[in-house]
Amino acid sequence: MTRVEEIRAVAEQNRAVFEKTIPQLAETLQQLIGYADEIGEAISVGKQKDGKTQVSFIPMVLVAQRQALAAYEFFSSCRPYQGWLLFRPGIEAVLIAGKWFDDPAMFRLWKERRVRSTEYMEKYSGKHLRSRSLPNSERLQAVLRRINDDYPHFNNDYWNRHLSLRPQDPNAFLLRLEYFDDGWLSEAHALAFLHLLAVLFDSFAAMFAKGLVGFEVPPRTDAITELLDPRIRRLAQQFPDARLVLHDIGLWDTANVA
Repeated sequence: MTRVEEIRAVAEQNRAVFEKTIPQLAETLQQLIGYADEIGEAISVGKQKDGKTQVSFIPMVLVAQRQALAAYEFFSSCRPYQGWLLFRPGIEAVLIAGKWFDDPAMFRLWKERRVRSTEYMEKYSGKHLRSRSLPNSERLQAVLRRINDDYPHFNNDYWNRHLSLRPQDPNAFLLRLEYFDDGWLSEAHALAFLHLLAVLFDSFAAMFAKGLVGFEVPPRTDAITELLDPRIRRLAQQFPDARLVLHDIGLWDTANVA
């Protein structure tokens, strides 16, 4: 078996065990993917009071949907760090939609970012990605910042996260670089991802509910929270590091978990 075949086999085995052990994960993902379809359809038929539509925003939710599906393949196979990298553009797409909703001129700046690079960096980086129109914009931007800080860069934390050096005998050491994470940590990241996805889609939908006549798509975060809450509580109680992932990235409320 080649190295590529070996990694694929382990990933498939991890995914099978993961989804059998926690069937709520695939069920929740499917609900949220369907939710994105509902949002896109509601935008396609909704109209502002002046009769105009907002169909140009539909690709944003489709991008978030696609990135969520791609990222889940890694979250469900115990590779959450790669999962966050894939999901990152989906978070960014929704945050950018809020900026366009605030000021349509921001679209042209985004489109011309290569020739207006200085202005683009000023308006589209850090806290400037927050907007008035998108609910939870500040919280979502903070999550994006956390992902940018912790996952894409080869810093000391990234170096130490999966690397180990263990003595084998007085003259030899075993150097290991892990490709997969522990089950409890992978579960914490997967649950954080699903809750964040619910908050992301709820926020996106709420932005249009305020301005489109006939836009009626019920939010999902409360139902997702209720479904997954028992597993959240167990993880947060047993593993302090899991609590941080769930709260800081997944936007779970872990304050009342003893």
